[in-house]
Amino acid sequence: MTELPIEEKPRTLKEHIHFAISCTQQFRKIMEQETQALIAMDFKSALELGKTKRAFASTYADAIEALIPFSDQIKQMPQSEKQIFLQEKEHFDKAVLENKKELQRAQHTTKRLSERIIDVTRKILVRDGVNYGRNGMAKQAQLRPMHMSVNETL
Repeated sequence: MTELPIEEKPRTLKEHIHFAISCTQQFRKIMEQETQALIAMDFKSALELGKTKRAFASTYADAIEALIPFSDQIKQMPQSEKQIFLQEKEHFDKAVLENKKELQRAQHTTKRLSERIIDVTRKILVRDGVNYGRNGMAKQAQLRPMHMSVNETL
């Protein structure tokens, strides 16, 4: 997993810029790792990386917001230095889109799996003639009493 930055608070414009770029790169790497875990269907790793991503989001936001007071100075920077921001922004935006796409795919896959489990369960219950009373107990004589709950929201 990616380490969260442990640095002193930046004071100068140069330190703020360095910190913001560093945070952006680290945040992007976390998203790329989560995206790869989702593609590999390694949901355990994806879940942990998702937690790391959510925790790091505020650090990233703070680093970007800290640049606002320097906006006039940033506008005065040479284009070659601004290009570093623009290139990282392109990489970051691409990582965000890919991460979002894979998260949506995983959500859709999970929903389809849940719907399939529910559908199969219903078909088995209809086939076997199992009925449930108000207390949730099976009424069929040859079955032992059991409780069954299907979480449709997963």
